[in-house]
Amino acid sequence: MLEVATAPRYEAGQDLPSGFVADRVAIMAHFSPDARITRSVQTLSERLVGHGYHVIIMSSSEVASPLAWPAAVPAGVTVYRRPNVGYDFGSWAAALALHPGISRAADVILLNDSLLGPFAPIAGIIESFESAPVDIWGLVDSTHVARHLQSYWVGYRGGVLAEPPLRQWWQDIRVEPTKQAIINRYEVGAMRYWRRNGYAVGVGFPYDLVVRDGFNPASFGWRRLLEFGYPFVKREIAVNPPPEIRDGHQVREVILARFGEDIEEWV
Repeated sequence: MLEVATAPRYEAGQDLPSGFVADRVAIMAHFSPDARITRSVQTLSERLVGHGYHVIIMSSSEVASPLAWPAAVPAGVTVYRRPNVGYDFGSWAAALALHPGISRAADVILLNDSLLGPFAPIAGIIESFESAPVDIWGLVDSTHVARHLQSYWVGYRGGVLAEPPLRQWWQDIRVEPTKQAIINRYEVGAMRYWRRNGYAVGVGFPYDLVVRDGFNPASFGWRRLLEFGYPFVKREIAVNPPPEIRDGHQVREVILARFGEDIEEWV
């Protein structure tokens, strides 16, 4: 992927030097069919900055105009634009290649913009990640297909991204023909790779809190995740729930009752 896609270009926020390093970094893969930045992306960026993270937005939006933030680009945020190549894994790989010093950071979070929220503080999530006695930590895991960390929020601790196995993993990200192929190779396949290379893996919200084996907890267990303190809901469940998610049409009323927030303002 790194060989076929042009390098990201800086667009807004804090302009970073080529040798950028930091103790805490969050890289958000972003895509939008238009230039609008949602309240969810704005709020999550601000919350991460508030916990000491420098946030890099790696956007593959294909619109020609600059991204339009609901308020100013938060201090501590850098926005890049790149070709829509390689899905989220392509964006994360591009950021790590552009700023290789990130790999040595004590705490690195790779996430995407598929979540609505956070509708509540994320201090507990950040504390769980930063105190976990593991190398790699996911917000939610799943046994759909095979056990894996759901890729929309995965953290790396103690500079492990700079170790040869993980450095090679990210350098070798390939362009795949479909999103499902990406999931199979890089989301599900990551857990097998980590285990082969001896990395300890942890999770904040284990799947079996909310669903049985084989079910996607972020989809089928969205309501129970909220009860356990999870301050997000997947955009797909709120906007266009698959027919098998029988309570998907209730997201708006549940978010309003629990958090006093209108979900439409976060989409």
